[in-house]
Amino acid sequence: MIRILSALLLLGFAASPALAATQEQMEANKKTVWSLYDAAFNKKDMALARTFMGPHYKQHNPMAKDDIEG
Repeated sequence: MIRILSALLLLGFAASPALAATQEQMEANKKTVWSLYDAAFNKKDMALARTFMGPHYKQHNPMAKDDIEG
């Protein structure tokens, strides 16, 4: 789970501003990523963290399981 959240966080902060339609959208995206990070790592509230994720996560690490088990 930590790997999934770390990857999402990295993607959120590493994304080029050109990927966001507007500066406002980029700021909204940053806020969403921060909220996920805060819920998962600071508050340890996995139920809240899951609200930021889709129902099916495809794990790209062959040694880890897909979805929430990964």
